[in-house]
Amino acid sequence: MVEAVGLIAAPATFLTALGFYFGWRRTQTYAVYFGIDSSMLGFSVQEYLLRSATSVYTVVLVLVMLGLLVIGAHRLILHGQQRPRGRLAVRVATVALTGASVLALLVWAGAPLNRLAGKVPALAQVGASAGAVALAGVILLLVRRRLGSRRLRGPADHERAAPDRKVMRAGVAAVVGAGALVALDALAAAGDPVVRASPLVTRDTLLSCGVGLLIYCGLLWRHWWRADHPAQVTDRPPLWVRTLPVVLVALLVVVGIFAATDEYAEHVGTQEAHLTAVRLEGRRGVVVYANKDPLFPAGVTCRPLKGKDIAFRYRCEGLKLLVRTAKGVLVLPATWSRDDGIDAGDRVIELGEDKSMRLEFTPGESDLFFTPR
Repeated sequence: MVEAVGLIAAPATFLTALGFYFGWRRTQTYAVYFGIDSSMLGFSVQEYLLRSATSVYTVVLVLVMLGLLVIGAHRLILHGQQRPRGRLAVRVATVALTGASVLALLVWAGAPLNRLAGKVPALAQVGASAGAVALAGVILLLVRRRLGSRRLRGPADHERAAPDRKVMRAGVAAVVGAGALVALDALAAAGDPVVRASPLVTRDTLLSCGVGLLIYCGLLWRHWWRADHPAQVTDRPPLWVRTLPVVLVALLVVVGIFAATDEYAEHVGTQEAHLTAVRLEGRRGVVVYANKDPLFPAGVTCRPLKGKDIAFRYRCEGLKLLVRTAKGVLVLPATWSRDDGIDAGDRVIELGEDKSMRLEFTPGESDLFFTPR
């Protein structure tokens, strides 16, 4: 029962923290676009969660799909390594996963080999890598033939030739690994612009995923090595040694998720703020009645009201509602724009609700049942 409660409470707590952070970061980016601080809004935790509900759905959906994919892949690996025919496929898949983790780390590092080479085209880098690997392969093949031409007459000759074979295998592994590293670096250079343009993938996310996947592949290789060499396995490591990699991978994944959430929330906040500025004419209008001239910036029209028994002396129009806070409302002049730079009219005005002022709101396009033509 306790384990079941923990399995339910942990994801719920994580999603709540993720939703709060997304809502706060999105609101902060939205506020900075208009030149104010998010603390002026005075939102509560519940308001941040509610404001992030629609957008964080995408993040949660991606996380759930990736989680199911990871769990399914892990179960396939465990199932495949128990069958003789599946071991080769599982090891090939593990090599591919190792390459994917190295690729993620190279993208995080900004394709260092490509930068050292002067940012050559990725295709040219792959071609040079393939040529170098082919040349090294020919040299190793010739060396192997020369070593193989020796006559091995007895066990002593075979024993003396064993180190040469190990050197040859190490040489082949080094050549193939170096060629694969250069080719992956070329792919990293080609994929770097895609990562920069994606709002859901950041360098921190690639670092977390790359290191976590590399640790996972290392654990798989270690497990297979222990299974293939049972005589060299002395004792089982302590529980904390076996648990520590899992904890570190989980922390890396959490850091990567929050990094991606930060990037996505900033993207969403900027897009929403830009959309608000573009559609400012269609937002809800604010009419201000005041006893004294509020001295609004240019673009806001204030005209005096005549009469003896009137409650307010001025009526001001030309304001658009930005957001309602606990202290009052934040409004923008209808002429507010960032396209023409920053001038005296591009400011956010805070209006407090008291007896010296009355606010009236006119519906915007989103408040109407039909769109005006």
